[in-house]
Amino acid sequence: MDNSIYLDEARDPLIIAEGWMKDGKDVA
Repeated sequence: MDNSIYLDEARDPLIIAEGWMKDGKDVA
């Protein structure tokens, strides 16, 4: 899991949402 992606792109909710759909099952 790369949480750095969410921390770095936390300003873009759309990108985060896409990340969740890809491999954000554990980030819920």
